[in-house]
Amino acid sequence: MSAPKTVLLHLNDRRRADRLLEAALPAARQWAAHVIGVTALPPAIVVGAGMPGAPSPLVLDRARKEAADVVRDLQDAFDCALKHSGCLGEWRTLDAEDSSVSEVLLREARTMDLVIAMQADPQWQQSELSDITETLVFEAGRPVLLLPNAGAALLPAKRVLFAWDGSRESARATFDALGILNTVEAAKVISIASPSPEVYAGQEQIVAALRRHGIACNHDVTRTPWQSISANLLSAAHDFQADLLVMGGYGHSRFAEMVLGGATRHVFDHAGLPVLMSH
Repeated sequence: MSAPKTVLLHLNDRRRADRLLEAALPAARQWAAHVIGVTALPPAIVVGAGMPGAPSPLVLDRARKEAADVVRDLQDAFDCALKHSGCLGEWRTLDAEDSSVSEVLLREARTMDLVIAMQADPQWQQSELSDITETLVFEAGRPVLLLPNAGAALLPAKRVLFAWDGSRESARATFDALGILNTVEAAKVISIASPSPEVYAGQEQIVAALRRHGIACNHDVTRTPWQSISANLLSAAHDFQADLLVMGGYGHSRFAEMVLGGATRHVFDHAGLPVLMSH
């Protein structure tokens, strides 16, 4: 697979912008990618004339006002980092107006080779409105690289752990990742829980396929109760000293929502390393 040539960086929080830029831009330079920095103003809440205390239409959404205040800071940070990175790129400020941050970001994301975004920060007061990485994974139709708020964020990755269960989602994630793995020194395929013989056979086949792409790896099977899939997956990534986890994102069927969807959300919340997800 070819390296991504158009990469979207979702910048929404000035506190975390430098971390995203420091991780993403060196990798984008190696991929010779055009980088598009994007932020989105949240929708306005309009109070119409005639309402008590409102003689004329007023825009009262504090989140929107605060977001507008930091757009210039985000753009300045992006422009400065881009200038020193050696990458080509551009800045886009989107306006959700009467839609939502998710809707305007999804329209941009669907035209990209890769989306890079930060892990949600529940301590940030605008997180519920603007931290939309989970939505991007499930609805953009593009691979999304989640960067952790804490811990190492080394890109391009040198040690990669592939989570494999034989599903469509894990297959998409595995092959979507190939274009960003030009510096891999060690890799491993792992299946969590008790795979069927078919899944195990598929695991051996995916290892062989990865080797044909020049990624030398072995495979492992870890048997664990369903409820601890995500914890064991993150533990395996830690034990392997992985700097990238590649996994499918699950969340729509009843089974996936109960089991694999829960594991996906746990990884969203608790990953301490970059995670490449596809749905």
